[in-house]
Amino acid sequence: MWFLFSRFKGKRWKKYMPEKRLKCLIALEKKVAKKLGVEPLKLEIHEDQNWNCFGAFTVQGNSKKILLHQNMVYEPSLRFHAMETIAHETRHAYQ
Repeated sequence: MWFLFSRFKGKRWKKYMPEKRLKCLIALEKKVAKKLGVEPLKLEIHEDQNWNCFGAFTVQGNSKKILLHQNMVYEPSLRFHAMETIAHETRHAYQ
């Protein structure tokens, strides 16, 4: 688990491309889901810059996913907000 968290250190996170950051967030979501005993969720970036949320857990039929504001991936200073949002929205899946 610590190996995963070390990826979020400022020096490393700033060097990562958005695709790598998204992969790190997906890995985090898988860890949280496993800890809560739920299936890992699909993680998608919400591309609307004017969307007024950090993230959201959505269910459409049998499809469950987390939408994450694009700034969580593109802005390095928001990396801890991204971590918190992933944990928060995965908790909704547990409930």
